[in-house]
Amino acid sequence: MTSPGRWFLTLLLCTGLGAAMAGCGATGTPMRRPTAPKGLPKGRAPRAAAPAARGAPGLPAQPLHVVGFAVNARHASFEAVSQVPHLVSEVAPFWYSVQPDGSVTAMKAAETEAWAHRHGVPLMPLFNNAKSSSAVLTDAAARRRAVANIAAIVRANHYDGASVDFQGLAATPAVRSGLSSFVTALAARLHAMGKRVTVDVIPTRQATAMHGAYDEAALGKAADQVVLMAYDRHADGSPPGPVAPMPWVRQAVRHALAVGLKPGQILLGVANYGYDWVEGSTKAATVGYAQVQQMGVRPIWDAAAGEYHFTYTKNGQRHIVWYEGTRSLGEKVALAKANHLSGIAIWRLGYDNAQYWTALGRLTGNVPKGGTVMGRPMRPGTGTGTPTGRPTGRTG
Repeated sequence: MTSPGRWFLTLLLCTGLGAAMAGCGATGTPMRRPTAPKGLPKGRAPRAAAPAARGAPGLPAQPLHVVGFAVNARHASFEAVSQVPHLVSEVAPFWYSVQPDGSVTAMKAAETEAWAHRHGVPLMPLFNNAKSSSAVLTDAAARRRAVANIAAIVRANHYDGASVDFQGLAATPAVRSGLSSFVTALAARLHAMGKRVTVDVIPTRQATAMHGAYDEAALGKAADQVVLMAYDRHADGSPPGPVAPMPWVRQAVRHALAVGLKPGQILLGVANYGYDWVEGSTKAATVGYAQVQQMGVRPIWDAAAGEYHFTYTKNGQRHIVWYEGTRSLGEKVALAKANHLSGIAIWRLGYDNAQYWTALGRLTGNVPKGGTVMGRPMRPGTGTGTPTGRPTGRTG
């Protein structure tokens, strides 16, 4: 999944990267190779199941699987979510890069790993394509090397699986088939270990042709879950506009289902950020939801797009901001529920705050009796109100 503007950088929140004890599960206990049930070809292990969504004490499991992407910049990304770990089904940190020759470089954050283990949150680290290169996908030997290296990392670190986050790919037939072959081979390897594979895809009908490398039908047959990165319809490099307009998101979901993806394997990518453009420019700075909340603005709700926007003037220049708030989150969650999707994948941890997680807890029904989710009573209307606060003058 990708950082804001990750179409251009790499999205789904990401954080830090290997230990040992091969053959053990995420809890550190010995893990046995699953036995194939009747009906499966000899020697083929069953596909690993996604962990059940975890609810707060005294509550049933949350109905939606919630993935939080995380980045390495700082462990402070977990400041808000650390108070509500029960609202996150798993974390997908941006920890590994696959090089053109199939080798893998790591940038793991020990703090994040410790936090996940302490709270029993599964880890599905992202493996991205280094420098947005497509080379590893068009070289069969490099693909095999990459599969072997990723499997070794997952085993040695007791991860629950791997998330394939290849972006900026050339939209050629060779790359398209290469990606499908790579994910199929990786899934076979990890499933034999009782692990899972998630793959992030750029929706068809994106403003550019970047979606051309993703054969959603083939990827869906191999991967356990597919993250539909339905954000950045407008971003850095485009004219101002909504980040994830609802008509476009609905179209992306309809297409994914039409090509054969099962509702239960789709994770709808959700943004918790926006972009700040100087009027007349396509250059945009990323603004997180929590940052917007501090700007003292009264945004305008665009019902058609399902998103907030506002303008302001700084140093004589007029700025245009579009962003995904908790009201936007509500529309995405409703869409996921209406289509019986597996859940949502949020890009990214660190752009959120207490209000965001309170809203998510309410939307998923995972709020304890009395309306407390962040250790204090939930305010009426939280998640749909007008952001207020002190201007910070900070963007990016």
